[in-house]
Amino acid sequence: MQLFFGMAGDGRTFPDHLGGGAGAVDCAVVGPAGLVDALEVQLGLLGPPVPKAVRIAAYLAKLRAAGDSRFWSASFSKDPWSTAVQLLGWRDTLAAGGWTGAALGSVRLDDLAAAESAGAPMPAGLADRLAALVTAVGVGPGLRLKKLRLLEPQARFAPAWRRLLNALQGVGVLLEDGVAEPAAGPSTDLGRVQATLRGEAPEALVGDGSFTLVEADTALMAAEAVADWLAAGGQASLAGTVVLAPDGDTALLDHALAARGLPALGLSKPSPWRGALQVLPLAFAVAWRPFDPKALLNLLMLPRPPIGRFAAGRLARVLVAEPGLDGPAWVQAWEDIAATLLESEDEPDPAVAACKVARQVEQWRAWTQGGQFGRGDRCGARRCPVFGRRRRGGCLCPRHRCPRARGFAGVADRTGLDRSPGRGRCQPRSCSGGWGTARDLYAKRPMGAGPAACLVEFRRTRREGGEHHLEPRGTGSTGGRRR
Repeated sequence: MQLFFGMAGDGRTFPDHLGGGAGAVDCAVVGPAGLVDALEVQLGLLGPPVPKAVRIAAYLAKLRAAGDSRFWSASFSKDPWSTAVQLLGWRDTLAAGGWTGAALGSVRLDDLAAAESAGAPMPAGLADRLAALVTAVGVGPGLRLKKLRLLEPQARFAPAWRRLLNALQGVGVLLEDGVAEPAAGPSTDLGRVQATLRGEAPEALVGDGSFTLVEADTALMAAEAVADWLAAGGQASLAGTVVLAPDGDTALLDHALAARGLPALGLSKPSPWRGALQVLPLAFAVAWRPFDPKALLNLLMLPRPPIGRFAAGRLARVLVAEPGLDGPAWVQAWEDIAATLLESEDEPDPAVAACKVARQVEQWRAWTQGGQFGRGDRCGARRCPVFGRRRRGGCLCPRHRCPRARGFAGVADRTGLDRSPGRGRCQPRSCSGGWGTARDLYAKRPMGAGPAACLVEFRRTRREGGEHHLEPRGTGSTGGRRR
């Protein structure tokens, strides 16, 4: 086995192997975690992975078992979890430096030593596994690893990693220090930059186009510039193009590339909101004519679909087999979904249970009603293509261009007025010119009034001298004029 080891080698790398062909066996680029995993497998030390949260919880219990009057006691009483996170980081740093958990005569180190010996044993972290490997390499069976090439000079590694490298070298593993091999000619700007990075004297650049530095005021502007640059050459020029993202997040660049019809990199940081943010654009894509079954399939296959997961899976299978709506299989799928909901309903009254299931199915079906609106048409101010039903207070569709209706809908949503029964329902006025904006219209429930109380609409008007005031429209239970 031959491994290429670098401190930044964990995760995605380019190239993923340094062999001469399209693939390689027993040849990989690894980082700290990858090297430890590979050596543990060969030495029979590999165990189940321990999540970081489990280690934090275990160390929190040890800190609590160590008792009071410790240097962390004041912080621990306010925020035990954050204190455990900080102290566990210190403990792992000490372990990587060779600390064995013994008291050394320092107040803080002695307190950490007391926590180390208190309670149940700690699950091993990367530093603990590294220390165990240094000991096991010399006494364990022969390694399959024959050659370890370092992607940076050995002197740059931390002492704990240098001890492991020395132990590997002692059992016959060939170590090679990494030397950057220039890929550009020495007479080009890129070659001059590479020479400078290797420690040679810097030379002035001539601007031959081999090295270009783009500066932007914001990350969004930089992403747009890079996407324009990549799109200018066409698809053929992208062969062999490598994009390096130091922070590991290419979300902005992915959006810019997708807008230009280029493939995305897919290196965005994980986010719990990503699935939710995809619901709205997919729902609108389903609503427009002509019906796009792929958009509906993407909506149903979200990690958290807007309908029940079991229902989304069943509908997705039907859509793959018959890409259309209202076919026999589609109708049968909805009947099966209703039957499943009815079986799981705990309502003792069959009529009430059937009514609840019918309402649930109706809400779910609204997300799958495709091809309702043309892209060039305005949807009505009283019906939304996403929700598929009449909505008080105006439509949420961004294609509806009535600022008064949009403003009124926002107010109604925030105050819950769109759910008020009886009189006083929010009625958006149409825009007939003038100088109004979305903030010109406001609705307010009278103080002390019930849900059925009439609402008073206020319209901002101009008085002489440019002074603004609110003028009520209509009548309600409060009566009179308000300012």
